Amino acid sequence: MSLVTWIIGNGFDICVGLKTRYTDFYKEYTATASNDEVIERFKKEILQDEAFGWKNWADFELGMGEQSQLFDGEIPAKDFLNCYSDFVKKFNAYLDRECAKIQWNDVDGRVLADFGKTIMDFNSYLATISSNYIQNTLRINTNSSIHAHSFLQFNYTDAFDNLLRLGWPEYTGMNLHIHGKINENPIIGVDSTRQIQNSIISRDTNVRKIFVKQQYYKLLQQQNVMLK
Repeated sequence: MSLVTWIIGNGFDICVGLKTRYTDFYKEYTATASNDEVIERFKKEILQDEAFGWKNWADFELGMGEQSQLFDGEIPAKDFLNCYSDFVKKFNAYLDRECAKIQWNDVDGRVLADFGKTIMDFNSYLATISSNYIQNTLRINTNSSIHAHSFLQFNYTDAFDNLLRLGWPEYTGMNLHIHGKINENPIIGVDSTRQIQNSIISRDTNVRKIFVKQQYYKLLQQQNVMLK
């Protein structure tokens, strides 16, 4: 039996018309005023995309670690978490609105059929050289079907999940959201405490639990939370 693992990223959401780039959300988030002075300063002084050149989510995550040094109040860790929580809360609401734009009941049956075909017979869509290489690697012939598929998602939305459910309702394999899912443990942060420039914030236990990915994964594992 052959196993094919698909990696699904934000490019999928963008291709189906969702505005899920960091810059899309950033513009809306910073345009809305907050009654909290710390959050308002966070938006104006720290989340300056043009100034720091943050163009994607990885830029934001690393940038947040670097700009943590700008949290200079009496309780910087608490202020940092307050801003982070507000950002994530608004981000979830934003993704909810974006995902709601897709009217799944109106999706043409031909679209679903094409989706299933691109998964089950993906080899036929590739250039001859690539197709032959994959065919030889998987040791299948042109009339064979791949017996097992798994999906690793790096996006937060449920767009691909819904398409998979409608286009391949009998699928029961692995479909994991590596960075969490919309409204369900979205993981946004750095890889190591060394990437958090503010030493007070980097030492804070609560910050480490939710902003350092490795520790957040450990916390979810302890709570037996599966990132499905």
